[in-house]
Amino acid sequence: MDIQFKKVSYIYQPNTPFSHQALHEIDLTIKSGEFIAIVGHTGSGKSTLLQHLNGLIYPATGEVRIGEYVLNDENRKQDLKELRQKVGLVFQYPEHQLFEETVEKDIAFGPRNFGVPDKLIDQRIKQVIEEVGLNEEILSKSPFELSGGQMRRVAIAGILAAMPEVLVLDEPTAGLDPYGQQQMMALFYRLHKERKLTTILVTHKMEDAFTYADRIVVLEKGNKILEGTPVDIFRDRRFLHNVRLELPEILLFLEKFNDTFPFTIEYKGQTVEEIAVEIDQKLKEIKGQ
Repeated sequence: MDIQFKKVSYIYQPNTPFSHQALHEIDLTIKSGEFIAIVGHTGSGKSTLLQHLNGLIYPATGEVRIGEYVLNDENRKQDLKELRQKVGLVFQYPEHQLFEETVEKDIAFGPRNFGVPDKLIDQRIKQVIEEVGLNEEILSKSPFELSGGQMRRVAIAGILAAMPEVLVLDEPTAGLDPYGQQQMMALFYRLHKERKLTTILVTHKMEDAFTYADRIVVLEKGNKILEGTPVDIFRDRRFLHNVRLELPEILLFLEKFNDTFPFTIEYKGQTVEEIAVEIDQKLKEIKGQ
């Protein structure tokens, strides 16, 4: 499902002394099946942009097209129930939204609210609990008996049970330790590939944007100031410094490595493991000379 922002602006508390323009004529196209990362500092407009994706807010001017849906200031009364089933939003700390007495009931709440038949819901629960890496034994437990990481996976399972075509992730690893962050992003990327989702990630972690995204969009004070592939975005050190974004760790490592050794390793999209092999080969060549 393609998504297009056309000259989208948004103003909080318009016509008041507290008026604040959060987005300024944003143009952005996201193709079906893409993995997009949206980055920028606090106040750049990232979360405001995300809230347009299932009609939580409407543009003050311009329009957002999501598949067959058109969201603009003139058609606020349309029924968005089907759109909200197709666009799953994972906000920061989604586990705070758990409320049912059992894990099974919590996962079933979303699809049941969208009118999915009970028999199909039961099938989906079994599917999504496995997809998020949990055991069916926890379905009868209270979500509040689980660990924090398990609770987050249950909350994500509830969103996945609605079978969205678009998955929107707003700082989804917030509050997790480094290992938990790595596991969670690997989970989302696997789901993106297996379900052929359109995935939109808002993050301040440049490592995640660099590792997983097909394309990165940089926002600054409500303006889209750059978009491109991860390699293109992180090639311009001066630009990154001006917008206060850091290089991903893998690029920082290669930069220091190339300054230290009499040979260079050029980044071409390799994994950490592939870079390690390349370094090992280079060092063996030097020893053999």
